[in-house]
Amino acid sequence: GETPAMEPAEIEQSDLVILWGINAAATSIHAMRDAQVARKNGARLWAIDTYRTPTCEAADEAFLIRPGGDGALALAMLHVIEREGLLDREFISANVLGFEELTSRILPDCSPAQMADVCGLSAAVIERLAREYARAKAPFIRLGSGLTRYGNGAMTVRTISCLPAVVGAWTKPGGG
Repeated sequence: GETPAMEPAEIEQSDLVILWGINAAATSIHAMRDAQVARKNGARLWAIDTYRTPTCEAADEAFLIRPGGDGALALAMLHVIEREGLLDREFISANVLGFEELTSRILPDCSPAQMADVCGLSAAVIERLAREYARAKAPFIRLGSGLTRYGNGAMTVRTISCLPAVVGAWTKPGGG
């Protein structure tokens, strides 16, 4: 489908910024600056990474996951979002291909309880992340490149990219 491009500074309009697999404080200072502006504007700032980085220290919350567990976390979050109906069905209908297959064939086996050991977060934390992400007005995810180095890196990026699609974040200034 056609994905609208986002201006980098649009992050400043987000109410939930997730720096996922990126030590932005060291490797992407412009993104870190934009995230901090968003935070000053009232956004929450989360860091998801495999080890504690300076970005984790600067975030409101840091979630340390197992190496290679990023896709499992995203799938579990998608499971919760779909199960609880926290979707933007209009956006999905108009812009998302393969959603029915994802929800019927993949997500049933990806509950937070099933994915907790794989990603290294408790089922309760995964449930909270999914709900807060889906309920944010304009959630924004900035991915780092490190997770692409896993054997399943390309699919991991695709899976995480499903999160803004299923909640329609692309339609919201600051979301995506």
